[in-house]
Amino acid sequence: HARSAVVQLLVRDEGQVRSYWTVRDSESEADREIHDRYLGDAVNPRMRARRSPGPGLGPVVIRDRDLFDPDDSAYRELQERLSAARLGTFMSVGSELPGGERLALVLHRDVGCRRDFDADEEGFARRFLPHLRQAVNLSTQLASAGERAGELAGALDSLRAALIVCDADGRICEANRAARELLARRRHVLLHGERLLAASAHDHAA
Repeated sequence: HARSAVVQLLVRDEGQVRSYWTVRDSESEADREIHDRYLGDAVNPRMRARRSPGPGLGPVVIRDRDLFDPDDSAYRELQERLSAARLGTFMSVGSELPGGERLALVLHRDVGCRRDFDADEEGFARRFLPHLRQAVNLSTQLASAGERAGELAGALDSLRAALIVCDADGRICEANRAARELLARRRHVLLHGERLLAASAHDHAA
């Protein structure tokens, strides 16, 4: 029954929290502009709240009453910003990651719903968090592997020598720029589908 669900990786920088990775549900993605205008890192009172969640790898549930006193002017500002963004009651479930970042699942109800997230919903979010941690870790590892593959491809393209990596059946796995230029000339070595062939049957057998 959340109006908005956002997953963030957070770091604390010079006394203020900032997000460096954010994924939103489809409706929140469609409302990205208005959400960023009223609740982006630079203007969100939660990001500079004096109170902060305690350390630890276990899940920590946070509501606005954990961050602000009722008469705090920053809390009044937050309420105005939430109303402008058409968001209501807030709950976040998060935990520290080994590298010091904080993973947070941030939930808001619709602006017209003042009902707090109840114990069952909190329990569901707590049980969901370990699966979310695993998904984020896998995503980070895949992104890192993709970056390394891109760097390797760039390094291979800088070589003047043609370099082709293929399997035992001659199917090309990787070819640098010089190799692609060589294959485009189709003189002694050519492509048939995804397979590497020599121009003559004798050379190909060899």
